[in-house]
Amino acid sequence: MGLFRRRVTYEELANNIWSYSNSLFRTTTGYRRDSSTDLKFELQDSRFRYYVFSMTTVLLAYRNYIEIPDEVLGRLMHKMYIHSTMAGSFKCFGRPPKTPNKDEVFKLLSAYHHEFQDHWMNYKKYEKSRDLETRKAATKIVVTMIRSTEADGPTSEADISRLSPLATDFEKSLTRFGNEVSKVRLVKGGPKPGEAEALLGIMSFLAQAARDTKK
Repeated sequence: MGLFRRRVTYEELANNIWSYSNSLFRTTTGYRRDSSTDLKFELQDSRFRYYVFSMTTVLLAYRNYIEIPDEVLGRLMHKMYIHSTMAGSFKCFGRPPKTPNKDEVFKLLSAYHHEFQDHWMNYKKYEKSRDLETRKAATKIVVTMIRSTEADGPTSEADISRLSPLATDFEKSLTRFGNEVSKVRLVKGGPKPGEAEALLGIMSFLAQAARDTKK
């Protein structure tokens, strides 16, 4: 069956992950009519956090099938930087917009990416269980991540009740995106002219941030 998988380059993979992340963000924050969420963003960077959370959800679905190369992560971080600092960046950083510089954006990206990734790794310990209480514990982990995009501090029982339906939707999205990536075969594709230096810089920054996190 693997012989019939669609070939996807690094650039195409990054574009696919970004597109799905964007769609996940929009369908769960009221940007589209089929959204039915009850999110309470309280922080200036709540939407930025939620974008990163959406992206790590898609990344987890993909990582269940293929290894995500650093170059692809670099492309995603670059897209996130461009998106969060372009005109109208209040969508990520609140009103009035405080446009952060590149280093600030990458530091936030690295911190939130690692935080959500750690939570998702913990989630994976429970996700395939058929025990009801274990499944509830898994969903609670997702609720905690969503709540951390809204505000700092503990997650209350009211938060769990309010956000559990949305958390369940995110869990279902893991299967949906996983089904999509199972149909592709990754092949290396070189960066566009002028893009290589920027990608190397981002990858170097992320590698250093990962080392700093482990200290």
